Amino acid sequence: MAENGGAYAIKGFNFQKACILYIILENYLKTDFSIIPESKEDFDVSIGIKKYYVQVKSKKNYSLNQLIKRDENELSVLEKNLSHGNINDSRKFAFSSITNAFFNGLIETNGELLPRVLQYSDSQITDVVSQLELNQENKSRLKNQRIIIMPFQDNLTSAYTYLLGKMVENNININDCRKIYTLNSLSIKIDQKSELPVTKDEDISYKKICGEYLKELFKSTEENESFEEYLDEFDYTYLKKRKILLKKLNIIHEQSHNMNIIRDKVKIENLLQFENDKLVIDYLVGKVKEIDEYLLDTDMILAMAHYYHFSLGREMI
Repeated sequence: MAENGGAYAIKGFNFQKACILYIILENYLKTDFSIIPESKEDFDVSIGIKKYYVQVKSKKNYSLNQLIKRDENELSVLEKNLSHGNINDSRKFAFSSITNAFFNGLIETNGELLPRVLQYSDSQITDVVSQLELNQENKSRLKNQRIIIMPFQDNLTSAYTYLLGKMVENNININDCRKIYTLNSLSIKIDQKSELPVTKDEDISYKKICGEYLKELFKSTEENESFEEYLDEFDYTYLKKRKILLKKLNIIHEQSHNMNIIRDKVKIENLLQFENDKLVIDYLVGKVKEIDEYLLDTDMILAMAHYYHFSLGREMI
């Protein structure tokens, strides 16, 4: 019989990443949003001054008794989650599923990270406080602890199906292949941030995935797809089109100054006089050469001309 420990560990971490992706899609547009994988908890979330500490449990049919069970002299899972942050911070458990007995005792309520979450009933709180002998501060922390049951199963197929639908709900207007590519890119980013060690509090800042980065990622992915569709209107070979697309990715980093000059010198009125788009691009290529006579990369020049033309069209919508 094969050992399955490694498989279960990978499955659990994949579920954890799916939970992070779900929280990202629900919250990345909020002011001062950031998420930190493998920090004080499986992941920590900040929105402004509000902090959330989220413990993920992929095991099916988790029970309240499992949350409060102590192993020898160790704190229970529930107590460990309570220990993080300040008294007014929020703490959450994210499950793939819980037992009916656990679920039936919970109360549905409005959430902050997600629209609907679950909270403990008075009887559950009484049981937890009694069994764990919680002090007054931890009683208060317990009242801020919430339960999330994820809307997907603990496998990537189920999670990605749900997350793709969530991207549609959020008006992230890219095709399914690019949606999957974007989720995979974010998964890699989560892996990279997760593996960074924390030896002091200052290290945590290096593990952050910030809302501004996420906004730019989704915006650029959508823009790249639209730009590719735009290039389809021109009579380029497949390889030439790929060259232009690759050069376009470097424009912001390498040619932002020259692009600003083009924007100042060439207005939409200058381009409306031409009978077709090929003449427009020829004109813009000439302008790019005028602005920077030392720029000899013909593919970059062509990409800059197309990108400015494309950007003007988007501004008109």
